[in-house]
Amino acid sequence: MQPQNLHIQQFKHDMASPMSVLKTVFETNDGWSEDQKEIISMTMKRLEKLVSNLDSHEETKQISPYKLIDQIIKEKEVEYQKQNISYKISFASNAKNSLCNIQAEEFKRVISNILNNSVSAISDQGFIRVKGIIKNNRLIISITDNGHGISPEQISKVSELGFSSKDSSGLGLYHAKKVITKWRGKLKISSIFNLGTKVSLIIPISPSINTLCA
Repeated sequence: MQPQNLHIQQFKHDMASPMSVLKTVFETNDGWSEDQKEIISMTMKRLEKLVSNLDSHEETKQISPYKLIDQIIKEKEVEYQKQNISYKISFASNAKNSLCNIQAEEFKRVISNILNNSVSAISDQGFIRVKGIIKNNRLIISITDNGHGISPEQISKVSELGFSSKDSSGLGLYHAKKVITKWRGKLKISSIFNLGTKVSLIIPISPSINTLCA
């Protein structure tokens, strides 16, 4: 077994115990509201899938990006509930119903990392807006925040491997660009220093939807 594969297998093995503890605590605690139960359950399932997929290839399927984004935003509302940030998701009706050939867990990782970047850029009284429209048979997802923005000197480097801020490993946008490109899409970043940043994901929609939206 290659050293990298051995490390992956060891990590998966080591993660089994703490994940089991979390699951037991969740299932035996009756103090959760129904909304909290739903969010925690979704988050634990996502964690299990992330660990499970470390050494396997996730299948590409026709999936609704809107539903996946909605799940991740609910997670972030809980994860960052102590921070004064408002979240809003606004999709056009045809964008909300659109399907794209993507990998669900990979897509959720992309959205999660972009939202984490936005949160880390916001100091106080922040907002994050996620908008979806269809244009030229492409689903355009725009994630906008009112954080500290990115300087002109850094804007061309933020999606490069190794670029990082003090709160970032430098892998988030690099991974996002790599994955979106794999799906024949594009990732664009625009930012005004001290005003905010917009990250746009442009992904082809499935052929069956193309006909409906033509």
